[in-house]
Amino acid sequence: MARMIPDVNPMTIENEGERCFYTIAMQLPAEYIVLHSYKYGEEDGEDRQPDIIREIDFIVVHPAMGFVTIEVKQGDVMYLDGAFHELKDRGRYQPMKKDPLKQASDAMYGVLHQYQEKSGERVFPLKIKYALCFPDSVRLGGNLPDALKEESLLLGPHLESVEALEEAFVALFGGKRGRPEPEACRLLLDKVLNPRFNVFATWEDRLEAFHRNAEKVLTEEQGRILEETEYDKRKIFLGGAGTGKTFLAMEKARMLAAHGKRVLLTCFNINLAEYVFPREAEGIRAVHFHGLLEEVLRSCGVEESFFQRKTEELQEYYDRLMPDRALECLDYLEVDQRFDAIIIDEGQDFLNDWVALLEMLLREPGEFYIFADPDQNLFRRQLIDLDAFPISRHKLTLNLRNTRSINQWLQQVIPGLTLRHKLTQGPEVQTFAWKTPAEELALAKKEIRRLVSQGVKPRRITVLSTHRKENSSFSGLDRIEEWPLDDTGNPRAEGIKFTTIRKFKGLESDIVFLIGVTPDSPVASPADVYVGSSRARFMLYVFHRVDWVV
Repeated sequence: MARMIPDVNPMTIENEGERCFYTIAMQLPAEYIVLHSYKYGEEDGEDRQPDIIREIDFIVVHPAMGFVTIEVKQGDVMYLDGAFHELKDRGRYQPMKKDPLKQASDAMYGVLHQYQEKSGERVFPLKIKYALCFPDSVRLGGNLPDALKEESLLLGPHLESVEALEEAFVALFGGKRGRPEPEACRLLLDKVLNPRFNVFATWEDRLEAFHRNAEKVLTEEQGRILEETEYDKRKIFLGGAGTGKTFLAMEKARMLAAHGKRVLLTCFNINLAEYVFPREAEGIRAVHFHGLLEEVLRSCGVEESFFQRKTEELQEYYDRLMPDRALECLDYLEVDQRFDAIIIDEGQDFLNDWVALLEMLLREPGEFYIFADPDQNLFRRQLIDLDAFPISRHKLTLNLRNTRSINQWLQQVIPGLTLRHKLTQGPEVQTFAWKTPAEELALAKKEIRRLVSQGVKPRRITVLSTHRKENSSFSGLDRIEEWPLDDTGNPRAEGIKFTTIRKFKGLESDIVFLIGVTPDSPVASPADVYVGSSRARFMLYVFHRVDWVV
């Protein structure tokens, strides 16, 4: 059977003459390639006009003979006074709107010129022909014009059998087959007659589009919320992961600083303060909470020996000793060391006493804002008692960071969490079960290779572990294949990043590989999985031991 392009059911072809030719042509031997309803751009001398599209009914290609363009016309046809006429109603011949001989010859030269242009070859090594097919006619009378040979006419008898049609083609090409030219025919098909193309977007393209859309959504929602709460001077903003709390906090700080206020923007996580908060912004002091306390203590001349105690009693030092000593120093602070507004991000990580201490750093009347998500508390057993602060609350309910699939995953991890999503594009969350750490590492490496091979930049990938690297399946690695593995947690690092869930808290990454998820682990609690998963903006991969279930 011949190769038909396109390969369709002949009964779907409306024109009866074309349907008849297609039905017989499809029975030709396998070396024949038959194209139906081929469209091409018209050429006018040296200039192609691609906006003018022509069509030829059939092109038949044979690797040892060449190609022929064929125009099919139904009914009885007469050539008279240099023009083709067709028999119409009442037995009268009328001139055809289009000259079929010109259509066939134009198509032949059009295909040849495209072959020369697109293949770079000046000569097509096989024969090129054009022909007319009149399936309703069985006889030929009169004299043919010089531009039309008898062997270039295909009549009804030629379509009665596949043998008759093939014999007509052989006659048309000079009565014999030449030497096969498979490479020329391949170029003719691939470059001209049957080119292939696809429209697509790489993962990198999709990520860039996602960023543009997310930024637009975030900006609109951020503006709306800040405008609605503009007159509130003391407020707690409560929202789940991805609701834009950090960006709202930063924008609030900028707005206040623009009005000449001295603003403190603080949080618990040192990485959040170092890598996300604005650096050296006029009017804004952006620093993590304990870094601020150390500044206060040093400005008050606290002895150096005090700072050495943290190596002996780490949690007690940060939770109690350092804040209590800073409290003693507050009376010695100058007015210009205090703030007109204080903004706490990731407020669920704070103790009540810490918040009270910060309030004492305010100048009167002072503005005070807390942004918090109680579901993200990872660092202490007792949550901050937000009800202890008699200030108004604003609930954030729209997820502005994660795709729809990630948002739905988060609601499986934390039952009762209800966040609406607005960023719909993005792949499904991928989960991988492993039995041994070696198997987990092999699975993660495979997925990283796949993503990078598809155009994803390594810097977009962050591996978040429940354990430090030396205690994880990535132990001893400083690179994956040729891509560096950066374990600083810096979201701006160019290589693949590796850090713990808790160190990356408050940060985000386009693609997150969450590893080391096991049941009954104190560092793989639902809150840990929730925090780690919610860091992923666009793609989330979860690698868990086989006995873990969400």
